[in-house]
Amino acid sequence: MSPREGQWGSKAVNCFLISRRGAVRFRKLGDRKATWRCSDCKSGASPGAPRATAASSVPNVTQLYEELQLISKKLAPLATLVEEVKTIRSDIDGLMVSVENAHSSIKDFNDTVTSLSSRLKIVEDRTNLIPVLEKKIIELDNELNQREQWLRANNVEIKAMLPQL
Repeated sequence: MSPREGQWGSKAVNCFLISRRGAVRFRKLGDRKATWRCSDCKSGASPGAPRATAASSVPNVTQLYEELQLISKKLAPLATLVEEVKTIRSDIDGLMVSVENAHSSIKDFNDTVTSLSSRLKIVEDRTNLIPVLEKKIIELDNELNQREQWLRANNVEIKAMLPQL
């Protein structure tokens, strides 16, 4: 293997030699490298291989039809996937509505619990007054009993009173 083959490969050596022999002249412009290649190297064919003709490189209608059928078969599941995505999207929309309804219900329950909590606080405050009020009722009942006893003891009956003329 020559040093040139290591750098460009065996196929490109022939191109390099052809370009150095004066068959092709080129200039180096700016940063661009000299990149001349023969038509075999450009097409990727080996130097000994026959060139592909324009007629054989153009696919015929049956090949295009077969490729189109193959692509259609590969894309057939895409339609079902699109429908599934639409179904999932509608399900997600339904879930969003359900979540909003649940949020609304939870907010209503929270308001109800807050209201009940404040009412319970009022009831607890009033239950603290019950012993005081019971004591006051007992005192008033005792005072009433004492006054009734005093009235009974001082009840005087006047009998036979003569009419005055």
